[in-house]
Formats: sequence, structure tokens, C-alpha cells
Amino acid sequence: MQNVFDVLDNEGVNSSPKLQVELAFREFFNIRLNINEIQFLLRMESPLKSFNNYKFGLRHIEFDEYNSALKLNKKRGFLNFIMVISIIGLLGSSLGIVVMLLFTAAAVLSPVSADIIATGLVGVIGSIVILWVSLDSIRAVNASESLIKDFEAAKTTKEVAQQGAAPDRYSATLHSGR
Repeated sequence: MQNVFDVLDNEGVNSSPKLQVELAFREFFNIRLNINEIQFLLRMESPLKSFNNYKFGLRHIEFDEYNSALKLNKKRGFLNFIMVISIIGLLGSSLGIVVMLLFTAAAVLSPVSADIIATGLVGVIGSIVILWVSLDSIRAVNASESLIKDFEAAKTTKEVAQQGAAPDRYSATLHSGR
């Protein structure tokens, strides 16, 4: 992180705090966000959770044109379809790994050619790849839905607070003076 600021100091760009913030978030979270998106996510109830959910669910989430709201860039039905296909891939690849490992173990213990053992190992590796892709898709859908749910809950909390009523979870904190 210090290297990033050293470059900024040397090149005279240090006068831009917005750039520093964007570079810092890119360094910490390995995602590129503009300053408005960063400020939006910082206003969420749990900013760290929001940044991580945004990072993992990025392919299914987008900001509106004013960076004031989050929305899914795909229909919920399509996300449910992706989830079902991913779960089927997860279960199928898990079964494939077990079957291919048993097949490879049986091939190793019997006098067969090396081609059959190699086929079993390729099957295991292929099943692991399918398993990884399925888990990544499930994580992306869950992260995007969680972030949208958190945004809608924060929006509802803000609307309730603007109408003069404090939300239940904050009312005890507000009255206790913490």
C-alpha cells in the first residue's frame, strides 16, 4: 500500500484525495470503484460486508446512473436458474470426484495400462474444475442477493427515520446514550 502512495507523492498526484481513496480500496479489496460507489457502500450498515458482497456479486449487480441505488442487472428468475444449475453442477461434480477417485484407485491396484489411470485423473481434475465454477456461481448469486437485501433494509430504515420514528434496533441505543 505504501508503494501506491510513494508513486503518488513522486508524481505530484497526491493532491487528489479522491484518487487516494479509490487506489486504497483497489489495493484492499482488489476491485475498482469510483468515489461515489465507495461512499455509497460506506453508508451501508456493515461496510466491510457490503464491499465483500459487492466484490463477489459484481457480475449480477449494478449502480443506477446517479450511484444512489443498487439493482440486479439480471432478473431474479434468471438468478434462480443459475443457482439451480450451479447446485446440480455442484452435486454432479462431487459425485464425479468420488466415482473417478474410486475408478483411479481401482485402476492403480490392478494391472492395467497407464492410460486408464490418466483417464481417471483427468476425470478428477475436470470434476474439481466444475465444482469450483459451481461454487463460484453460487457465491456470486448469494452475495448479490445479500447486498440488495441489505440495501433495501437500509433504504427502509432511512425512510422510517425520515418519518420521525426510530427503528427498533436503534431506539435502545439512542435512549441509553451510547
